[in-house]
Amino acid sequence: MSLEIAFRIFQNSIGLVVILALVSLSLPVKAITLAEYEKTIDYTCQKNSDCVIKDIGNCCGHYPVCTNVKTRAMPELMKNMCLNEGMASVCGYNAINRCECVSGRCEGLFDQQEDEKKAVK
Repeated sequence: MSLEIAFRIFQNSIGLVVILALVSLSLPVKAITLAEYEKTIDYTCQKNSDCVIKDIGNCCGHYPVCTNVKTRAMPELMKNMCLNEGMASVCGYNAINRCECVSGRCEGLFDQQEDEKKAVK
């Protein structure tokens, strides 16, 4: 094998390793426990548009909160983990219809006027 061919194989191998490393970094962390799943929920923000209402689930089921737009919510995973771990939660949640970035954290708010505007449409 010539030195040129060996060098090309080496370059391609390094490229493949770099690509695989980048792909693995972009994949969501696979949550194994409830605590680990909850740690994957990102509430950080710099502006209001960084926040969105998502159903992250809890041991009662539906649980809408304001999270970072990039958060990958997995309510079905949460439901299954609750069953597997024999957990339960207090049912209920605050009504929210918009999010704001407050001191670097996405916060859910309820705006009665906003809710009435949606009802009229």
